[in-house]
Amino acid sequence: MWDVITRKLVARLLPSSTVDSTQFDTVTFSPDGKIVAAVALADNVVHLWDVNTHAKVSTFRIPTDWARAIVFSPDSRILVIETVSDIQVWDVNSRKKLRTLSTDFGMEVQNIALGSDGRILAASTRDSTAGELLLWDIGNGKRITDRHYTTALGGVAFSPDRKTLALCADSGTISLYKVDRLRQAHD
Repeated sequence: MWDVITRKLVARLLPSSTVDSTQFDTVTFSPDGKIVAAVALADNVVHLWDVNTHAKVSTFRIPTDWARAIVFSPDSRILVIETVSDIQVWDVNSRKKLRTLSTDFGMEVQNIALGSDGRILAASTRDSTAGELLLWDIGNGKRITDRHYTTALGGVAFSPDRKTLALCADSGTISLYKVDRLRQAHD
């Protein structure tokens, strides 16, 4: 970890006290700023460190393929992990997987975003010619929306007020959607 003002190294978070060869592919802070989470590339082990003490808090293995992104819920109790083939929802304290959210048609998960209230998860997917926008209720795992596109999709993001969703497509467009309308279209 670096101090961005002084540009000095504050702490070096290692997988263990003696091992320095693990490569991490994705990293994030918990919203409360107390925990740093990272996924080791070689073995898909999630590492959690205390930001203040730099001590390792916990580790757990995700039984899956390559973990590409991780996102904490706003209350820092849930960790959502994007893999190539699915999305996993984990309880941080118990280190137990709560559910797996699957995509349709075997499409690769491209990007995930969690609304600022922690209730709605958005994911964009892709294959070589098409994509999907998927929304889930994170609490019960129920799919809220699935929209199919004739172009591969990229990034997805919620506005801070959770009312608008931005979606990038390989066609060179960024589309904005009202979240309430996406939910209504599925009901």
